[in-house]
Amino acid sequence: MPLSRPSPEFRRPGLLVVDVQRFFFDPRSPAFMRGCSGVLERVRALVGDFRSRGLPVLFTCYASALRGPMASRWRKACPRGSPWVQPILRPAPGEPVFYKSRYSAFRGTRALAWLRKRRVRDLVVAGVKTHLCVESTVRDAFDAGFRVIVARDGCAAPDPGMHRGSLRNMAHGFADILPTKDLVSMPEKFHNQRKDA
Repeated sequence: MPLSRPSPEFRRPGLLVVDVQRFFFDPRSPAFMRGCSGVLERVRALVGDFRSRGLPVLFTCYASALRGPMASRWRKACPRGSPWVQPILRPAPGEPVFYKSRYSAFRGTRALAWLRKRRVRDLVVAGVKTHLCVESTVRDAFDAGFRVIVARDGCAAPDPGMHRGSLRNMAHGFADILPTKDLVSMPEKFHNQRKDA
């Protein structure tokens, strides 16, 4: 899989955490995904790093629609107001949670407008599931004009093959793929545009 290094001109980064919520991370959930505990710690590190630098962080959580293609395909209820919709990581003041009923974080939400208002140009994406919500979000973000960076080990899918295949797809046409440790230790040049700039 080709891996990319961000070029020095990266500016105005933001972090989008996709669907790190009880529906996928709680063992009691009907949609629990095994093997995601390590991902949680890496996402937590990313969130902490962005917060410490005063950079924009936003979250999405999947809330299933009662009708439509998602409801027909998955038949696993996660309605708005359900405890499964709750994010695992508590958002800090000023960090929104956008609830979505599609794969992409940008379908039926105001996530794009929120990022544009903060003049984010380079979007770091982490979360679940790599081959569904993460990849759909990355494709839409690229088409919306962002430079996208995916945290390779800050994402997960139910099957390692799905995860690797999705990363290959994104690396080919849509995103730079980097390990979380490289993103957390990214030099100040990458992080020098604060959210209040």
